[in-house]
Amino acid sequence: MKNLLYIIDSLGVGGAEKLLVDTILASPEYLKITVVYLYKPHTLVPLLNGTEVIFLNLQGYLHKISAVTRLRNIIVSHKIDIVHAHLFWSTILARLACPKNVKLFFSVHSIISSDVFRGNKLLSILEKVTYLQRHTAIFVSNTVKEDYIIHVGLKGPSYVLYNFVEEEFYLKRKERLREFNGLSQMRLVSVGNLKPSKNYQLLINIFRNLKSEPITLDIFGEGYYSNHLRKMLTQNQIVNIKLKGQHLKIFEVLADYDIFIMPSENEGFCIAVAEAMASGLPCILADI
Repeated sequence: MKNLLYIIDSLGVGGAEKLLVDTILASPEYLKITVVYLYKPHTLVPLLNGTEVIFLNLQGYLHKISAVTRLRNIIVSHKIDIVHAHLFWSTILARLACPKNVKLFFSVHSIISSDVFRGNKLLSILEKVTYLQRHTAIFVSNTVKEDYIIHVGLKGPSYVLYNFVEEEFYLKRKERLREFNGLSQMRLVSVGNLKPSKNYQLLINIFRNLKSEPITLDIFGEGYYSNHLRKMLTQNQIVNIKLKGQHLKIFEVLADYDIFIMPSENEGFCIAVAEAMASGLPCILADI
């Protein structure tokens, strides 16, 4: 029996969070798993029934400092053999808390230079200082790895491990039987965290010119940018874009749409795009 601890920033419905939960649900029985997360939301916690989940409830930088001791106590008391950190702050805390005799892996899910470091040199320094040769890096794509090498540099072992798509997306797949020029209405869908880098504001600006057209867009996801997007929709009187919030079983609805669209400014490995493709949807994507 190996004791494995995962640590992640939150358990909302994001790509990294969903990947972590799907990995845990598919894990072999000889692993005893503990999950630690730092912030709200708690959306995916119910899916981890039977797994010990610990919420640190961090609020501000002082809480991050005290969390190092709390995390180290968890690692020691649970006799953890391996720690696997996902996302930036969880990785920083794990590096500071992890004893030398415990193996530490950290996954990089995005283009770190633009998604984390942009406009904040201190975070770049923090990444470089806490990253040690005994730590193992896992990247979700070669592009993410190349960006990391340029802006941080590799010190220890590293691997590229692509994201995966749940079988349910293939099982719900529908063939595209209708011709687009014969549709009475074209239904677009997008899935992702509501944040500036997803570039949903571009779609809103486009739909300002499509108000009278038989075309709709449903956006699934949540995030701190949601109020800004709602304000844009209201100000521009756009009613054919709907913010649908989070959906825990997005595979149940994806195949009912006609096109998947994602205008992101940057992506590490967009699980939502892979899921849309698995569902049989044609995709309109940013050329990144």
